[in-house]
Amino acid sequence: MRALAVLAPVLYFLLAHAATLTGLASLRAAAVAVLVVLLLAMLRGRWPLQIALLAALAGCLWLAPQPMQLLMYAPPVLVPLVMSALVARSLLPGRQPLIERFVWHMHGRPDRLSNEHIRYTRAVTVYWCGVFIAMATVNLALALFAPPALWSWIANIATYCHRHAAAGHARRIRLAQARVSGAAVP
Repeated sequence: MRALAVLAPVLYFLLAHAATLTGLASLRAAAVAVLVVLLLAMLRGRWPLQIALLAALAGCLWLAPQPMQLLMYAPPVLVPLVMSALVARSLLPGRQPLIERFVWHMHGRPDRLSNEHIRYTRAVTVYWCGVFIAMATVNLALALFAPPALWSWIANIATYCHRHAAAGHARRIRLAQARVSGAAVP
């Protein structure tokens, strides 16, 4: 199952990019099939959601003027929006911000993190909400206004490399803050 979780998204992005560049309907159908299998696997054991997903897919195929194209353009916008919502939800009152939870585990689950850690991890959690919203916004703008090859390169490949760059940027900010304050790096 872990192999599917790692390989299916990579396969989807590669197939989607190849389908966009070549215009081959068979590659587009393969990309959509991989996406559906991945989503069904993620919803394993939640049959009402699986049925809802299949109903939405059927509705899209039946009602949309270019359903396969719509199914290709939607994930690069919807996935970052869902990720942003999940991260933002952890910022609600009474919840532990997502990055704080990671740091709490990294430090052996102490009774309480330092105020510096709490302030920093909350800021990084907000930062990641912004990164995901920016990804969705760029992907939507490119889907609407850019040539398909450029949209595909950025939406299916570059934005996911950007996430790694964003993580590196967050680490550089943390190191700079530690140097200024003289504190240990969280």
